[in-house]
Amino acid sequence: MKRRSTRPQWNVAAGSLAAALSLAATCGCATRATSSSPARLAPAGPPASSVSTSTKTLPTPGPTPTAAVPVPRPGTTPTRASGTEPGGCRTSDLRATVENGNGAMYHTGMDLVLTNVSARSCVTGGFPGVSVVDGTGRQIGAAADRVGSALGAIMLSPGQHATSTVVIAHTAAVMGGCRQPGQLAAIAALRIYPPAGLAALTVPYADTHAVHNEGCMDPTQHDLTVTALTR
Repeated sequence: MKRRSTRPQWNVAAGSLAAALSLAATCGCATRATSSSPARLAPAGPPASSVSTSTKTLPTPGPTPTAAVPVPRPGTTPTRASGTEPGGCRTSDLRATVENGNGAMYHTGMDLVLTNVSARSCVTGGFPGVSVVDGTGRQIGAAADRVGSALGAIMLSPGQHATSTVVIAHTAAVMGGCRQPGQLAAIAALRIYPPAGLAALTVPYADTHAVHNEGCMDPTQHDLTVTALTR
C-alpha cells in the first residue's frame, strides 16, 4: 500500500503564509505614509458655554468734600490767614486821640479814638488797654476795668477809626479814698494799648479838658473804666 504524500499541502500552506505577510507589509507602508502627513488642527479656545457675559458694575463717585470755612467768634480779633486778608492793627498802624472830654460829679468822660494812619487795611476789635500815668511814666492806680461786652471784629481801611468810651473817677483823690500819704499824683497822660498791639500809645491828659487831674498811686485803686471799640 502506497503512503500518501503530504508535501504539496505544506507547500500550499507556506505559499498562503507568504502571501499574507506580503499583504501586511504593503498595508503597513500605507499606514506610515498616511500618518506622516501634517494634520490641520483647529485653533484652541474655550467652549462657547464657558464665556461669561456678565459686566462689572463700577461704584458711583460720591460728592467732592468741601473745606469748612472758619468763622471768627464774636469779641475776638481774627488772625491773618493768607496774604490777601487784612491782619490785625499794629500799634504803628494807629493814632490815638481823645474827643468830647467833659467832667461832672467827680468823673471825667471822653471818647478814645483809634485811627488807622497806615497805607493798608487792618482789623481791630474788643477792648483797648487804658491806664493813666504821671510825668515820669509811672502808672497811677489800676488799669481800666472793662464795661460791657466785646462787639466783634472791626476792619479799618486807611483813614477810618474805631471809638471807645473811657471814664475816670476822681472820688479817691477828692473824697479821701487814697489813704496812704504821698499817694496822690498828677495825671500827665493816658497810656493806651490797642487790642492787637504790643506797644503803647500816649495821649496828653490836658486833651481831656478834665477839671480834676489827680489820681491815687495805689495799684488796688480802680478809678477807670473802658468800653469795647465800635464804629
